[in-house]
Amino acid sequence: MRIVVLGAFLFAFGIAGLWWQGYVGSVLWGWFIVPPFGIKSLSVTEAIGLTLVAKFFSHVPTISKVKDKDEKPLIEQTVDGVSIAFGVPAISLLFGWIVHSWMC
Repeated sequence: MRIVVLGAFLFAFGIAGLWWQGYVGSVLWGWFIVPPFGIKSLSVTEAIGLTLVAKFFSHVPTISKVKDKDEKPLIEQTVDGVSIAFGVPAISLLFGWIVHSWMC
């Protein structure tokens, strides 16, 4: 039962994280790509698609040897993943906002 709840949690946060990344991508695209290049702005769903394509082509799978005793508990790995999924776009948006404010 615990695995089902964790799976549902990860799925929900995966969808929310993907939406958040798409939102941040559409905002950054509107700030830095649309004005200088005159390209149309992206909707959140278009930015999600662009994010998925970029991740697909830029992902480099690696094989790592992790010893059982060194492996983090599943809950800790989950917290790390959620922090990265929401934290990295938030930091990007913050720095993008700072740079965008210098441009105006």
